[in-house]
Amino acid sequence: MKLAQRATATIARPVKFSKPAPKPQIWEDATAEAQPGDYIRKPFCPIARVVGKEILADGRTCLIVTFPGCHDRHVEEWVLPAVEVIAPAAAPAPAVTRAPSKPAAASHATTTAAVTRAVIPAPTAIETDNQPPGRGDGRGRLGPIAHKKLLPSLVAIKRISSDIPASNFDQFELEVLGELSLAIGGFVVPPVLVRDSSGYKVISGHLQYHAAVLARRLNPRAGETIPAIVLEEENQSAALNQLKRLKFAA
Repeated sequence: MKLAQRATATIARPVKFSKPAPKPQIWEDATAEAQPGDYIRKPFCPIARVVGKEILADGRTCLIVTFPGCHDRHVEEWVLPAVEVIAPAAAPAPAVTRAPSKPAAASHATTTAAVTRAVIPAPTAIETDNQPPGRGDGRGRLGPIAHKKLLPSLVAIKRISSDIPASNFDQFELEVLGELSLAIGGFVVPPVLVRDSSGYKVISGHLQYHAAVLARRLNPRAGETIPAIVLEEENQSAALNQLKRLKFAA
């Protein structure tokens, strides 16, 4: 009888199941909502895997990513701008109705109605930018500041083209520069690109581009991509003006 009771107690004991791990999400662009284990699929770049996340003191988000399969040992830190949270507008205070202490006459009723009417002030414009207007000559603001900062991106060499041939440069210098780029994973001064129908086109840094082409021949895996500055529509005009003034355009 005691054995039967012990067996019954063992069967009735509840079984605990562990919760399944959350399924990784795939994002089309870098976002502060990404969590470790998620994937980020940026256009024309290898898919990145988030391996770490940190919120900086100024509110910005730092994502630590790797590139599985293609760049297993390459780690990058992507710092995203802080997300501005707009507080909802406060609801207007309800109107206070004053009840008369005595039965009011007709003339006094008009006065009471005027007291109970809520006065809603006219909306005032909120000044969002106290900077001086842009003058178009580089002395002041040219327009609203872009939220996406000018940061290097990994671009496939085979999708880049240049209007200046490699024969315009010294072959030995190109080979040395290509080997140095493989040693440090890029260039101190990255090339500047714009998008076109075939992929990307070099507008500054033709020497770095042709050196990267030779580096890809030396090491096809390590030299498959190159860190480059890709100009978008919102910052292209200001960036080209800056290149012209810095005399970097070639």
